[in-house]
Amino acid sequence: MFTIDFTSSDFEHARHKAFWNKIIDILTFHQNDLVDLEETLAQCPLTSQSDLGIRIVPLTQIVGSVGRSRDFDRSFMPRKRHTKDRWHKVDRAYYKDIVLPPIELEQIGDSYFVVDGNHRVSVGRIHGQTYTDAHVIQLRTECDFHPSNQES
Repeated sequence: MFTIDFTSSDFEHARHKAFWNKIIDILTFHQNDLVDLEETLAQCPLTSQSDLGIRIVPLTQIVGSVGRSRDFDRSFMPRKRHTKDRWHKVDRAYYKDIVLPPIELEQIGDSYFVVDGNHRVSVGRIHGQTYTDAHVIQLRTECDFHPSNQES
């Protein structure tokens, strides 16, 4: 029986998108790094937090990550080859219609940061998914947060 491994070509497609995103960023002087939550909280300290439970979140509002901000670009395309194995597993689940658990996000204002689920966001973005289920913790900080002004 002949089968095609779409996951391999999907990952390469995502890596190519990340490469071209980086070239465009260099040429346009645009910052396309994911925002690092820890760096954000160092500049804008946390005042309180609350558990919002499971929510449906637009993928376009996920702008950063906790500890993985260098592995993916702002579009969540994989920048690093070491993400390949985990990325493939999530992509296979996508093709097999396996429902994965909600991702875990922390929210500041209208922006979200991935605590757990970076690969699920990446695979969702490459397949054109617009929303995802997420367990959300809302963070309140001492200052207003605007991801477009953040440097990673």
